[in-house]
Amino acid sequence: MAIDPALIKWYQCLTWTEGSTHGGDIDTGNEITSGADQNIFDDVSNAQRIAGVTEYRKIFIRNEYADT
Repeated sequence: MAIDPALIKWYQCLTWTEGSTHGGDIDTGNEITSGADQNIFDDVSNAQRIAGVTEYRKIFIRNEYADT
């Protein structure tokens, strides 16, 4: 059976706050939706870009198809 792209969902982790506490398990109550500005990463300023600032985000991609 073909995979339905509408059933592939992206989710935030439990602790979405930036920094050392970022991470944890999947938070199925916080789906990351397409088309939302800054839904994963903040805007990067020119000063941050020049300085080479690096930020990471933990996200989950889940197949919501009911049949295993």
